[in-house]
Amino acid sequence: MMSSNSWAEGEDFDHPAVPDGNPLRRHCLYRLARANWRPDNA
Repeated sequence: MMSSNSWAEGEDFDHPAVPDGNPLRRHCLYRLARANWRPDNA
């Protein structure tokens, strides 16, 4: 889904504010290159 919008999957990480054992602790960071940034979908 994100790749069609020029987003690239960066890395997975454990969110420090979510307790160990919580299924929501794991997060995924997506990145968008500056060249692909379009404010207000211009």
